Amino acid sequence: MTQGEQGRDRMGRAAVHYAVVDGDVAGLRELLAGGADPDASDAAGWTPLHFAGQVQDPLAAEVLLAAGASVDAGAATRPCGGRCSTTGVIPRRFVCC
Repeated sequence: MTQGEQGRDRMGRAAVHYAVVDGDVAGLRELLAGGADPDASDAAGWTPLHFAGQVQDPLAAEVLLAAGASVDAGAATRPCGGRCSTTGVIPRRFVCC
């Protein structure tokens, strides 16, 4: 993971995104305890909680939610503006875009 000056890679992902994808719950806890943003959005608007859902890691999701992660974070930056997860077009448990 090559990161720029602000701790983000070229896709806008922070260490918390990678901790989730790697299944590193201990590292995730450490990052959050150190002040990492549980709602950090990448360039596509995806948050660590989106990644936890994608990789089907309920423990990571639980840790993120306990740290204050919002279930609606990143919605405004998605192409649909978050509407697809609230209008019943598709079930909320699926990421639409």
